[in-house]
Amino acid sequence: MNYLLVGLLVLTLAATLLLGNHRARAQPPAPAITPARVPSGPLVVSTLAGHPLPDSYGDGPRLAAWFSSLRGLGLDAHGNLYVASSSEIRQVTAAGQVRTLAGSPPAQYVLLRNGFTTYGDNNPSIDGRGLGARMLPSGPLAVAPDGTVYFTETNAVRRLSPQGEVTTLGGAMWAGKADVPGDHKGGLTGRARFDQPTALVAAPDGSLYVGDREGHAVRRISPRGQVGRLSGEWKSPISPLSNEGRYISASAVAVGPDGAVYVLQGALRRYPAGGGPPVVLAGSDENDPGYVDGRGAAVRFNRPAGLCVDADGTVYVADRGNHLIRRASPDGEVTTVAGQPGVHPLHPAGFEDVLQRYCPDDNQSGVAPGQLGDYHDGPAVEAHFNHPAAVAQGPGGTLYVADQDNNCIRVIQPARP
Repeated sequence: MNYLLVGLLVLTLAATLLLGNHRARAQPPAPAITPARVPSGPLVVSTLAGHPLPDSYGDGPRLAAWFSSLRGLGLDAHGNLYVASSSEIRQVTAAGQVRTLAGSPPAQYVLLRNGFTTYGDNNPSIDGRGLGARMLPSGPLAVAPDGTVYFTETNAVRRLSPQGEVTTLGGAMWAGKADVPGDHKGGLTGRARFDQPTALVAAPDGSLYVGDREGHAVRRISPRGQVGRLSGEWKSPISPLSNEGRYISASAVAVGPDGAVYVLQGALRRYPAGGGPPVVLAGSDENDPGYVDGRGAAVRFNRPAGLCVDADGTVYVADRGNHLIRRASPDGEVTTVAGQPGVHPLHPAGFEDVLQRYCPDDNQSGVAPGQLGDYHDGPAVEAHFNHPAAVAQGPGGTLYVADQDNNCIRVIQPARP
């Protein structure tokens, strides 16, 4: 009897160990995301997923998939890309398949036998699981080391868990809460309010940095949910009450491998890890749109929308208004990596038509008809983009670009010998 009992105990222990090991293998922890340097030498641009065609929707193999108005882009440690599109969060797997993780496609892209369905009705900001959630992502997307995806929507920061659950992390959801977009209160995320967040990044320590457009602030959400302001936050020295100046909002934010925070807020600034005053790397607080490479205050960007930082502190900028990907070295020298710059007359012929199509929220596009960016793969210096909205770095220094108005995900990598 005792031998039988001992045998049962041994079998039970062995089964427990085997099952535990199986679970561990089935769900391996994500490795740390380690930035790499973008290789030197000639670069080429190619299309990873999507079509350079009008807005549409469709999952499937990457080059057969369709996107609509790409707004944000992020990469996890397993090589999967996450994309914020017009009303859904999509994933491009490392195996090359595109699938919808949460949200629903716009109604005009979902056609059933009985005509257009009300599924995908663009009802904004409903928490839920997977395709049952509703969203209208308004800008950037960030992927945390644990696989959680964060995105912005009007006056809120929302998250998609690895299990597919969409919740509102902080701020007010659009529907029914438009009366509290701008009180700019800090505190626990459930009580905090944001006013049109347009920049977002997840730091390795679990915190989030949010560029609060109309709040004129870069804010930090700690891993415990406390909301505060970035130490040394810049603001115009002229009070907005004086009618003599303006506050400049952050258009993009990124975190370097050393924990430093990079902010495009008129000029490109670097906030040292651990606090302290920021260092201006390039550009000017005048915020005049234009295209100028070089050093210091002479550098000009045109409504940049995304940043990423490589292992040595080099910053890559999605210069949306110039249809370019640009690079700022650690000592502040700005050069063009890929794309062809547009022409920037003040009021070209047909400007209002261009404005309505390409810049519905902005009346200073600075681009001319017929030169609004384009679509062309090939050598980086000859490639064409159409309002690149985000840039992210992958293994080996490969750069991924959300090419918003081409409805494509593009890749910048070394040319093959």
